Amino acid sequence: MPRLDFYNEGDLFVQVNVEERPISFGRSSECDVVLSDPTVSRVHAEIHHRNMDYFLLDLSKNGTRLNSTLLTATEKAMSYGDRIYIGPYTIVFQKDGAPVNLGTTHTTIIDAAPVSKVK
Repeated sequence: MPRLDFYNEGDLFVQVNVEERPISFGRSSECDVVLSDPTVSRVHAEIHHRNMDYFLLDLSKNGTRLNSTLLTATEKAMSYGDRIYIGPYTIVFQKDGAPVNLGTTHTTIIDAAPVSKVK
């Protein structure tokens, strides 16, 4: 099962085990993972599963960077190790059991079904 590692300015603050249901992230408390920064849209992006692949869907007005590509209102298939950049946040799409890539403080691990609201 894949995992999303959420970093804020280099510090890991939450890990989400990705199931088959979509995972949303943004400023809204309705999102699965809340990213509290004014540069983040209310519902900024979503990861969803289709067939055997996982996709990043940009839902923001300003776009979401996947590695070096800026997505604007589009989706793109993801590969393990991909990095998503939203404001001060970096989100790394990992294979379960992969080592942490950046800093390692204030970590909470949650499963996507149901996902806890994290601020």
